[in-house]
Amino acid sequence: MQQIFKLYHASRLAQAEFPDKALQYCDTITRAVISFPSSIKRSFIERLILLSNNVRKGEGEEPMWLLELCQLHRVKVADANANADREQNSTSTCSEVEIKFQNSESGSMSDETPALQSPDLELQTDTEVVFDSRYTMGELLGKGGFGSVYAGIRKEDGKEVAIKYVDKDHFSRHVIIPGETCELPVEVALMKIVSMPPRCSNVVELLEWFDMFDCIILVLERPSPCMDLREFCKLQNGRLSEAHTRDIMLQVVRAARHCCDRGVLHRDIKAQNLLINTETLQVKLIDFGCGDLLKDSPYRMYAGTLAFCPPEWVMFKRYEGIPATIWGLGVLLYNLVCGDYPFKSENDLEVGHLKLCPGVSRDFLDLMMWCLELKPDLRPSFEDVTRHEWFTDRVQDKVQIPLGTKDVLKQGTCKNIWKNGGFRLGAEMKEEQWMS
Repeated sequence: MQQIFKLYHASRLAQAEFPDKALQYCDTITRAVISFPSSIKRSFIERLILLSNNVRKGEGEEPMWLLELCQLHRVKVADANANADREQNSTSTCSEVEIKFQNSESGSMSDETPALQSPDLELQTDTEVVFDSRYTMGELLGKGGFGSVYAGIRKEDGKEVAIKYVDKDHFSRHVIIPGETCELPVEVALMKIVSMPPRCSNVVELLEWFDMFDCIILVLERPSPCMDLREFCKLQNGRLSEAHTRDIMLQVVRAARHCCDRGVLHRDIKAQNLLINTETLQVKLIDFGCGDLLKDSPYRMYAGTLAFCPPEWVMFKRYEGIPATIWGLGVLLYNLVCGDYPFKSENDLEVGHLKLCPGVSRDFLDLMMWCLELKPDLRPSFEDVTRHEWFTDRVQDKVQIPLGTKDVLKQGTCKNIWKNGGFRLGAEMKEEQWMS
């Protein structure tokens, strides 16, 4: 782990505009890597090459130590590809999580999933009558400043749904999405985009929506039994094992990547906005109330939870969508395993003060610190994250549902869990303070 902390220090030197010292550190780290190549992982070498090139900025000839490092990386990649080929030839089975993801990437929707239907007020003279003919309202699940969420049943097939009422005053922004001719409320637009086939099973689906006189109704899928991930963590004394976190984070990364691939920036991926099925441990991303369309230019307004905001926003009041998402995934990764937030104030963020919990693995530490690089262009891509050894070198043990989880649901507290987290009403968490 010593080299990981040296690399972190080199990155901080580069951030503080001490390029010569940063390169000296990279040179020293490289000599250690080349001396003990078998103990160093491919992802760490990629981070070291990325930082070295970022500091050099293409100036002058590549130093010999960097050329040797690149050669070692090629060897590591070749070995990894050879091992993957051998594993593929020796077995045709997939892990439970991999099968789940393959199904989520399929190009067809399930038989029980209807096509999205948006109301055309010129054709539907009485939207309330149409809504009442399709759904039966159930109990109140949660209520906030902008509206309420109810349990519901789709009359056609008895499917359980969540019916989310949001006051029209809440929708201050409207956008036009590809294939549409009129403006839609942002949350509706984003959910329509991510719900189009082929959809991702790790993102909650918008079944349809209704434009009422004074509110917007979103009809969402309602996984059952489930709770939000923060409540799930509380049942495990506030933190999860690396095995549990690995299974969850692989699904969260898949959800985040699906959104970005569709041109959607969620901006508030945290434990409270993730539902986990307590029987299958499948995770679904919810609540696009803080989201926006993904764009190439920087964002100059922050929406989301302050504990997850990237350092470039704190220091420069601007950020780019995907690097900020990767930063948020690093914060979530730390939060699930360590039971805390990595930075408790803006000052901690600016000085890079990071308190680590004991007993974490080297691969976890490397991935988490890579996601939490202060410079956005040094953070990994989605592909880099899923290819990291923390995921790929995992022990294929079946993750067990924690003891006591089912008991909580049987005791009738599921309603309160939904109320506190399940289908929260978008912007309520925008002003959340650090560590709240």
